Amino acid sequence: MLKRHHVFVFLVVSVLVFFLGGCHGEKKGALGLSNDLPSTIGIGTQPTGGHTYVVGTGLAKVISDLSPMRVIVQPYAGSIAFIPLIETGELLLALQTGNDVGWAYMGEAGYAKPYKNVRVLLRGHDIPTIPLIVREDSGIKKIADLRGKRVAGEYGSNFSVLALVTAGLESGGLTWDDVNIVPVPDPNSAIRALQEGRVDAAFGGTPTGASNIEVNAATSLHVLNFGDLPPEQADNPPAELVEILQKHQPSAYIFLQEPSGIVKEDVTIISYPFWLIASSKLSVDAAYEITKLIYENDEEIQLQGGFLEQWKKETMFDPAPHAPFHEGAVRFWKEKGLWNAEAEENQKKLLER
Repeated sequence: MLKRHHVFVFLVVSVLVFFLGGCHGEKKGALGLSNDLPSTIGIGTQPTGGHTYVVGTGLAKVISDLSPMRVIVQPYAGSIAFIPLIETGELLLALQTGNDVGWAYMGEAGYAKPYKNVRVLLRGHDIPTIPLIVREDSGIKKIADLRGKRVAGEYGSNFSVLALVTAGLESGGLTWDDVNIVPVPDPNSAIRALQEGRVDAAFGGTPTGASNIEVNAATSLHVLNFGDLPPEQADNPPAELVEILQKHQPSAYIFLQEPSGIVKEDVTIISYPFWLIASSKLSVDAAYEITKLIYENDEEIQLQGGFLEQWKKETMFDPAPHAPFHEGAVRFWKEKGLWNAEAEENQKKLLER
């Protein structure tokens, strides 16, 4: 009797294992995901509270919810801190500006060397950005008024920010030699220095940034038009202003910002794209599956709110990034029929550099 009981228990357990295993496999198959994926992946972002930290948190949730992979947000002081980790494969994903992607890949604009393992997966969102901002009570109305004033500068490892402020000054006919530089480690420190009266102008960041909203509530802020260009001309800017911006921020464009956040009336600022990037050491299958998951679940991504509302299928493929596409992403974009001659030429040119 005891022997028969043991046999019965063994059969029941075997059946349960078979069906549970089958159900688990069926779940993965329903998602169209490979069984050969990393269990945990980090995604590099700005410090906690920064806009890419928020975007990264939303992406991590969706990818973790819809795949076997657990994505963990890993904040860093700046891209100069996490790009070396992308190079070695210690970090596999990150959110990065289109400009920084190219600078890192080519070893330019403060990057110590070319980081040839930087790859892109897809284009995410564009971010309206204020190159220069002042206090409302400063009497400063245009960029040219900053001559001889204290301007927050250096910005630690945030080379993209420094480039934006440099472009802002040049758009008003100034250089760093025309102002008094007050070194700051990061954008949040700059806006605090402006609030406390230690600088007369600083990088403004996004109109809806948390730090901006907080400071504006205590000390009313005023946005300086890029190039001192009236907002009604922002959609058709002079060629010389476009040239200045392209020199410092190749992927940026002049942008008309309507009232939002700290912006009280139409202003001329700039905007530029952020990309989801990866290490070339991320497996081809994983890169393919992550790109596919985000593309096919763009509505779920948009429900996370904020800048993720811009993450739409229609804008995720850009044929001309400043670093090569990951092989897994190439496979996906070809599968969708979006890969074209421009993308092929750009990919070949970048890989040969």
